[in-house]
Amino acid sequence: MVTVAVTPDGYADAVREGVFVTPAERQMTMSQFLDIIDHKTPTNGVVYIQKQNSNFTDEFRELSDDVDLQMTWATKAFGNHSDSFIMPLLARGLVDILKNKAGVIQAANSS
Repeated sequence: MVTVAVTPDGYADAVREGVFVTPAERQMTMSQFLDIIDHKTPTNGVVYIQKQNSNFTDEFRELSDDVDLQMTWATKAFGNHSDSFIMPLLARGLVDILKNKAGVIQAANSS
């Protein structure tokens, strides 16, 4: 089972009508998620996999032998080991709010 986030309009972790909202989360098999992404199963809203606090080690353990969990390149770049490893699987239509170096908030659309 994987945790799948669902938003009605693709806005994830965003301010809506003056309130900060997060996506709903549903448990489903990876096969069910991929059927939604491949448009084999209809769904309301935008679905994606991206859970805070290391979804990779919690929900994708089967892949851990194929991945450098210490992220050697990141350790060199940041000077320390990561506490978590997040693997996002995004669907078209997802909009995430990003803050650039100048502190300006931007919307990034994955379509």
